[in-house]
Amino acid sequence: MAPELNYALLAAAGLLAVFFLLLALNARTRVRGVEQELLMLSKRIERQKGEHRKEVAATQRNIETLAREIDTRRRLFVILLDLAKELGASTDRADIYALLVRSAHRLAEAQEVELFQTRPARTELSLAAHIGLPSGIPPDVAIPIGEGYIGYTAQKRLPMTIADFRMESNLAQREIESPWNQRFRTDICIPLTYRDRIFGVINVGGLAELSDDVKSILVMIGSLGAMALENSRLFHEIQAASETDDLTRLLNRRSALDVLRREIERSLRYDRASCLIILDIDHFRQYNEVNGRPSGDDVLRQFAVLLRDQLRNTDYVGRYGGEEFIVVLPETEKEIAARLAERIRQAVQDEPFSGESSVPGGCLTVSIGLAACPVDAVDVERMVSMAERALYQAKHEGRNRVVIASRAEAPTT
Repeated sequence: MAPELNYALLAAAGLLAVFFLLLALNARTRVRGVEQELLMLSKRIERQKGEHRKEVAATQRNIETLAREIDTRRRLFVILLDLAKELGASTDRADIYALLVRSAHRLAEAQEVELFQTRPARTELSLAAHIGLPSGIPPDVAIPIGEGYIGYTAQKRLPMTIADFRMESNLAQREIESPWNQRFRTDICIPLTYRDRIFGVINVGGLAELSDDVKSILVMIGSLGAMALENSRLFHEIQAASETDDLTRLLNRRSALDVLRREIERSLRYDRASCLIILDIDHFRQYNEVNGRPSGDDVLRQFAVLLRDQLRNTDYVGRYGGEEFIVVLPETEKEIAARLAERIRQAVQDEPFSGESSVPGGCLTVSIGLAACPVDAVDVERMVSMAERALYQAKHEGRNRVVIASRAEAPTT
C-alpha cells in the first residue's frame, strides 16, 4: 500500500476518534444538564410538598378552630335555651334576678355582676341581686336614673360599653361622670327593657375580654330577662285582679277566706291566737235609696281606705259582700283585737261621708262582730259563723257597737 494512503487512513481514523470524543463529551455535558434539571425539579417538588404540607396543616388548624367555635356556640345555645326555659317557668322577680346574674357571671366569665331594678317611682335603681359586689357597697344602695354608667344606661335604654360611654356628647358626659363609676367595675351595662318599659340594668365588670360574642350573649340574657320580668308583671296583675274586689281594691271574699284558713292553720301549728272581724255598715241600704248607687260606691271606696289606714301592715282586709267587710288579724290576742275593732268603730263614726245625714242618727256607723282562734273556733266555717253571730248581736243591740263572739247571743229574727 502506498505511503500516502496510509497517512490518509491514519488521518481519517484520528478525525473519527476526535469526532467520537467530542460526541462523548457533548453527551456527558447533556447528561449533566439533564441531571441538574432533574435536581432542580426535585428541589422544586420538595419545596411545593413543604408548602402543601403547611397549607394542609393551616387548613387543619382552621378546621379545628372552627369545630371548637361551633362546639362553643352549640354549648352556649343549649345554656341559653335552658335559661329561657327556667325564666319562662318563674314568676317570682327575685328568682328571675338571681338567675340572670348567675347566667351573666357564668357565660361572660365576669368577676363582678350586679342587677339593679327600677323603683316604683322610676327615678332610681336599687340593687336587687349581685355576684362579686365590691366591699363597702350597702345592700340598700340606690342610683339615680341618668347618673353614672349604670343610671345613664337606664336612661339611654341601650347596651353601653366603656367605648360607647366615651363617644357620647360633652353634655351627656356630665351625667355619665359620677362617683358611682369608681365604686363598681364596669365593662358593659345591659338595660332590661321590654317595649317602652324599663325593668332595670345589669352591670358586668372584670371581663378578660369583651368580644363581640360575649356582648351578644349578654344582650341575649338581657332580652330574655326583660321578657321574663314582663311575664311576671302580667302574671301578678292577673293574680291581683283575681284576688281583689274591683270597687274597693281590697281582697275579695274568696281570697280573704283563703287568708283566714291559712292563719287558722298557723295559729294551731304554733299555738298562737288569731282573730276575725266582720263589719257591716249600718243603714247602708237606706243610704243607697236616698243618695243613689254611685254615692254608695263612693262610700264603700272611702270606707275601704279608712279600714286600711286603721290596720297594721300585717293585717288583711277584704270585702265580704255588699256593705260587709272582713278583717283577719294574725298573731293577735282577743283583747288586742277588741281594742282595734273599737278604734275602727270610732273612726267610722268620726269620718265625714257625703250624704250621711240621710240615715238615722245623721252619720254612717258600723256594727262589728269579733271571733278568735282557737278559743272560739278552729276552722273557717265555725269562725265565720261565730263572728257573724256576734255581728248580728251588735245589730240587734242597736248598731254602732262591737260584740265579741263569746258574749254573742243567737241572732234573733
